[in-house]
Amino acid sequence: MKDVAGRVGSIVLVLLGFAAIAPTAFVTLFGLFVTGGLAFKDGLNATMLWTAIALLVPTASLACLLWLTTRHRSLRLSEVPALVWTGLAAGVLAGLYMTAKLPPASINTASTWFKIGGGPLLLAPVVVFIIWYRGRNTNPE
Repeated sequence: MKDVAGRVGSIVLVLLGFAAIAPTAFVTLFGLFVTGGLAFKDGLNATMLWTAIALLVPTASLACLLWLTTRHRSLRLSEVPALVWTGLAAGVLAGLYMTAKLPPASINTASTWFKIGGGPLLLAPVVVFIIWYRGRNTNPE
C-alpha cells in the first residue's frame, strides 16, 4: 500500500510540476520565437543576440527542472549532475531577477507572477526537498 501511495504522490508531483513549469515555458519560448523572427526580418544585432541569450538561460533551467521533476523518485542529491545544479541555480537567479525588476503595479495578480517565473521558483525547492527526504532513508519499508 505504501508503494501505491508513493507512486500516486509522484504522479501528482510530476503533474503539478508540469503545471508550474508550463506558463513560464510558454512565455520564454514565445519570447525566443519573437526574437528569432525579428532577427530574421531585421537582421541580427547585439540587442537581439543578448535578448536570445537572456531567454535561453531560463529555458535551459526549465529543462533542468523538468528533468529533475520527472526523475525525482530514482535520484539522490549526490547523483544529480553538476549541469543540472548549474541550470537550477541560473534559473532561480533569473526568476528572482525577473520578479524583482517588475514594478509593483504590474504584479497585480498571482497569475502574472506565476507566468514570469514564480511557478519554477516554488517548484525547485520542493523537488530538491523531496529528493533529499527520500534519499535520507535508505530502506523505505
